[in-house]
Amino acid sequence: MTHRGRTRCRYALQWRPRFLDALALSRSQIIACRAAKVSATTVNLHLKSDPDFEAQYHAAEEHAVALLHDACFASALEGDCEPVYWQGIKVGHVRKFDSRLRIEMLRAHLPTKFKAPGTANLKINASGGASVLVIGEAERDELVALRQQALAQIVERKRLALPAVPQM
Repeated sequence: MTHRGRTRCRYALQWRPRFLDALALSRSQIIACRAAKVSATTVNLHLKSDPDFEAQYHAAEEHAVALLHDACFASALEGDCEPVYWQGIKVGHVRKFDSRLRIEMLRAHLPTKFKAPGTANLKINASGGASVLVIGEAERDELVALRQQALAQIVERKRLALPAVPQM
C-alpha cells in the first residue's frame, strides 16, 4: 500500500465514526456529511468500495428509523408537555396528546383490529334499493380489464355487422 493509500485509510478512520453517529441520529446523508466534514462523493465512493462500511451505513439508517419509531411511540403514550403562560409568565404545563398519531400507531401495530379506511370489501345499501360496492385496488383493476375487453368485443361486433361500402 502506498503512502497516499495509508493516509486515506487513516483519514477514513477519523471521519467514518462521526459520519455513522450523525447518520444514526438523523438518517440524512447530507447532515451526516456536514457533521463529519466530508463530501457526499467520498461517502458514496466508500459505500461502493467497502462492503463493511455499507453494512454499517445501513445499520445506522435502521437505528435512525427505530429511534424515530420509539420517539413517536413515546409521544403517543405519554403525550407532549407544553408550557402554559398567563400574562407572559409561565404558570404550568399541559400534557397534549395527538390523536392522529395514536390512530396511525394502532393501525401500524394492530392492522387486523384497526384497518385503514377503504381496505375492506363492503356492500353499502342506500335508501331506495340502490346499493354501492366498495372494492380494493386488485378488484378494481380486474373490473377495469373486464370492461375494456367487453368494449373491444362490442367494437369488433359493430365492425363485422356493418356492410361494406361499395367502391365507385
